[in-house]
Amino acid sequence: MADVVLDAEEAAAAAAAEEAAEAPEAAAAAAAAAAAAAEFEYGAAAFERKFRKQLEGLQARSDAEAAAAAAAAAAAAGGGAAGAGGAAAPGSAAAAAAGGAAEEIVGEAGAAAAAAAAAAAAAAAAAAAAEQDFGALSPSDAANITKQNLDLPPRAEAKPHWKVRARKFQERAAAAFLAVDEAAEAAAYNERQQQQQQQIEKQQQQLLLQQQQQQQQQHDDTDEEELQQQQQQQQQQQQQFFDDEDDDDFGFDSDTSE
Repeated sequence: MADVVLDAEEAAAAAAAEEAAEAPEAAAAAAAAAAAAAEFEYGAAAFERKFRKQLEGLQARSDAEAAAAAAAAAAAAGGGAAGAGGAAAPGSAAAAAAGGAAEEIVGEAGAAAAAAAAAAAAAAAAAAAAEQDFGALSPSDAANITKQNLDLPPRAEAKPHWKVRARKFQERAAAAFLAVDEAAEAAAYNERQQQQQQQIEKQQQQLLLQQQQQQQQQHDDTDEEELQQQQQQQQQQQQQFFDDEDDDDFGFDSDTSE
């Protein structure tokens, strides 16, 4: 049962270590994505401002050209009518011819004004279509178009709301960095715990080895003591045997001498 609990704890520790190792990469990817999104948002807003400014300039130029064409046509029509009136006094045929010429001039001026208005409408439609197409682009394509066609002002020269967005981005980045620091601290704590556990296991192994060595030494000492006792007994037995032999020899000699 203890082995099962130990295996579960080791598996949980391994999973926690793996998550801690993956946390910095995930945080870095999230920070990079947030930075890319902020950069794209900044570029898109700048592109829109410049696009609308160009569109307003095109519309104003078209309106000015249409007004100038209408004024020129009106002036030409007024001058032609005056000249025709002065020349028409001698005869009604000349007056009729002058009136027809004036009507033709006015018609041409109206056609020019209509053409200018149509051109302005077409330009506005094309601008709206281009703006819609830009909105449908992917972030990377839109960013490339923005960088190719715009000279973006530095962020320090941007409007205050960009500073607010930059501050919010800094707060998000700080939160991401804090998460990275917390993950690193957790990983360091887990590593310290593992090192302490390894040190405890090493100490236990050393203690067990010392106990085994002491037991072996005691066993060796016991064997040596028994061997010494056996040797002493053998020596005593041999000495007793020699003493008995000497006594027998001495007794035999005394009997013979008598």
